[in-house]
Amino acid sequence: MTTLISFIGRGRKDIEADAYRKVDYDFGSITVSSSCFLRALCASGKYQFDNVLVIGTYTSSWSTLIDDCSTNEGELWLKLEEESTSGSPGGGVSVQTLSELEAALSARWKVPVKCLAHDQALNEDNATHLLERYCTEAASADSNIIMDITHSFRWMPMLLMASMQFKNSFPSSLSHIDIIYGEENGKVRCLDAVWKGFDLANACSIFFDKFEPEPLVALLDGFWPSGAKAISRLGRQLQGNFLVHVNETLAQLKNALIDFKNISDPPLWSQKVYKELWIFHDKLSSSPFHCRNILALAEMFAERHLFGQAIITLRLSYEAFLFDFFEEIDYGNYELTEKLDDRFKKANGNFRNKAKNLDYSRNMVAHGGAVSVDSSDSKPQIDNLPKAYKSSRDFLIKLYNEKLE
Repeated sequence: MTTLISFIGRGRKDIEADAYRKVDYDFGSITVSSSCFLRALCASGKYQFDNVLVIGTYTSSWSTLIDDCSTNEGELWLKLEEESTSGSPGGGVSVQTLSELEAALSARWKVPVKCLAHDQALNEDNATHLLERYCTEAASADSNIIMDITHSFRWMPMLLMASMQFKNSFPSSLSHIDIIYGEENGKVRCLDAVWKGFDLANACSIFFDKFEPEPLVALLDGFWPSGAKAISRLGRQLQGNFLVHVNETLAQLKNALIDFKNISDPPLWSQKVYKELWIFHDKLSSSPFHCRNILALAEMFAERHLFGQAIITLRLSYEAFLFDFFEEIDYGNYELTEKLDDRFKKANGNFRNKAKNLDYSRNMVAHGGAVSVDSSDSKPQIDNLPKAYKSSRDFLIKLYNEKLE
């Protein structure tokens, strides 16, 4: 399903002329002459849509949508002109007249049409209210959007774009958006790059903030397949907490980063991604001790306020320390990990209680906030996770400084 969203402004309402100048709009296979780009777009037949939303102010040139008074909607045209030009008692075009316009346009374009009017001014007093109205309309729009930004106050498409980003924050997000602009010289511009820019920003944000790789992978795969594969694997490992063999994936990422230099004329935006991935790689590979690198990853989780995952990662860092300390190589072997843990705690009584506290915090998180049956502790509080994380992190830093130097 596709929603066509358009805007209507005032045009040249303050002089004796049509609101908008008639233009021969070139749609490639057809040219349509009209003073209203939305009318030309609908007449072109180039775009298919299931419903239309027209957004304007109470004093916008709504009459432009139905040509002039020579049409069979002449009475409606005159009413729209009078109300929007001189202002009705209610302050511009009335709800009743807009309803009549919706019916006329729906009959003409053979799809449901909704006309939304609001205050002309955008100021501190009404900005939040207008944004909420736009967000409401965006939320009810279909998954595919055609946005015509030709006739409007310039802040109106900007507000709608912000609303579309709000819609995209939820599972029922947009599948595709076309942004169209009709120039005064008749050229019809497709401004999809604007929305693609939002997609790119979102893809980078959710990877570097949440380690969700797939949107960024989709953007990279066409020109940097080795990078796309490495990012996909790394993101899925971090999200799934499969960290025992993360070094292998970091080595794959390093090879992909080296391979990036061989790409001929990569997109400029990918240069920034490349640099950030090197920083990401170096944070998790800076130490010869695996436990310190996993500790750095725990800190990355904590920076993102993922304290439960950060605590589990602290425990994995401690397990890696056991293998580093005893110079064992079979990291990830559960039975050996248990033996090394018991051996270390017996020989290092001064660290035993702190290590047990880390075990307790990890188990509490892993079991959804549960405590053991024989525990005397009260119900765990989620607000205590940051404090528990900091305490165990400080313990591990002290442990590594003393035992690995």
